[in-house]
Amino acid sequence: MKKELILASESQIRIQILKNSKINFKSVPAKVDEVNIKKSCIIKNINLAQISDILADYKAKKVSAKYPEALVLGCDQTLIFKNKLLSKIRKKKEIFNRLKGMSGEKHTLFSSAVIYLDNISIWRITTKATLTMRKNSDAYLKEYINQNYNQIVHSTGCYMIEGEGIRLFNQIEGDYFSILGIPLLPVLDFLYTRGEI
Repeated sequence: MKKELILASESQIRIQILKNSKINFKSVPAKVDEVNIKKSCIIKNINLAQISDILADYKAKKVSAKYPEALVLGCDQTLIFKNKLLSKIRKKKEIFNRLKGMSGEKHTLFSSAVIYLDNISIWRITTKATLTMRKNSDAYLKEYINQNYNQIVHSTGCYMIEGEGIRLFNQIEGDYFSILGIPLLPVLDFLYTRGEI
């Protein structure tokens, strides 16, 4: 008998990606303190490449405690730029400074998925993507921020490649869905292998 699939997130883009894939699931927000988890990881000198997995694990574990008989999928993504873990920002000036600083430079996204069943982690994966921004003019960045602020304020990188944000880049290496915050193809492969879809 197939297990219920629960996405431990209220991320609209992750929800939409799974819906577009015609996957039966429900969304249950995990409500974990991501800021303090990240701070704790940095204090403990945990490798920055592992933090997205740790965050995804926290989310899946928390929701699995409430729904132990379901497959609970936790996802998270981190952005590393010049060996620093970046977090979401809200002010337009800060967003401008971030995009200006990243213009003409490479940054790395780590996207993790962890699946729990019966309060136990049964599967996990972390994928990596490297994105290179073109050298964008100040005028274009300001226009971009003003026109897209309500969407990009929810993105750590302050862009959304599924929209106009793709124009900020001249090279992308990595899986498209992982860049959107869910390594979809490995997740689907896991579900197919188990006979869940």
